[in-house]
Amino acid sequence: MRSKAFAVGAAILISACNQSQNASTQTEKPTAQQFVRANAPVNLVAEGERLAHILGCKGCHESNLQGAVWDEEPEFGVVAPANLTRSAAQYSDAQLATMIREGVRPDGSALWEMPSEAYTHLGQADMQALLTYLKSLPAAGPDRPRPTFGPGAKEEIKAGKLLSTPQKVAVERVQEPWSGGPGHERGRYIARMSCGECHGPKLEGNDEPFRPDLLAASGYSLEEFRRLLKTGEPTGGRKLKLMAQVAKSLFSYLSDEEVEMLHAYLTARAAQKP
Repeated sequence: MRSKAFAVGAAILISACNQSQNASTQTEKPTAQQFVRANAPVNLVAEGERLAHILGCKGCHESNLQGAVWDEEPEFGVVAPANLTRSAAQYSDAQLATMIREGVRPDGSALWEMPSEAYTHLGQADMQALLTYLKSLPAAGPDRPRPTFGPGAKEEIKAGKLLSTPQKVAVERVQEPWSGGPGHERGRYIARMSCGECHGPKLEGNDEPFRPDLLAASGYSLEEFRRLLKTGEPTGGRKLKLMAQVAKSLFSYLSDEEVEMLHAYLTARAAQKP
């Protein structure tokens, strides 16, 4: 499960296609802008559920996707990730797509702490599968309230330190990781979608909270890298905290082929760095 320190979803963490899709299966040739579909026809409900793990929906919005109220710092603010089972039934596909890509509700208001900046480039086929899965779930549990802001949060908003989701999207959507060149298109896409929220849109990491540049991945053989993503166990017997949690709850759902593509891209990226 994606930890609260890893990402806080303030509203809707779902993705959608602009065209309604009711079929449960689909035969499709994978493109560079989607996760690998190894089997055809694809079961969209099953694939959507897998993506709900990989993309962190089941972390922020709980394993049942009904959300929860997080009273982290009442004087600063209270965040309640949305009940996605009710959101999927309430909104149209186009509205859901706008929320996931732009961080804007149908009424024009902004989402907060929803990582749309990490999913703006989510491929259409993946959005279709995820939406199909969410739409297949019965609406259950209570609606969740919108976030509230205490004096501390309002001060940070005024100072420009705390940005709304649309503001983050505007900043990060134009930042791209290394292109990778021919043969690395899908690996780059997987890296952007599954690693970008923590390690940044360029995968260069950040200082606070500390997340390393993913150049570090080049120090892993493919088998070591696979073990890291599947179990959270790094080389050298070190103990990881957040990454160990993320690996078990998110990356363990990557297929072997996806892990290979991701490793190949990150290794090639490291090789071209000065």
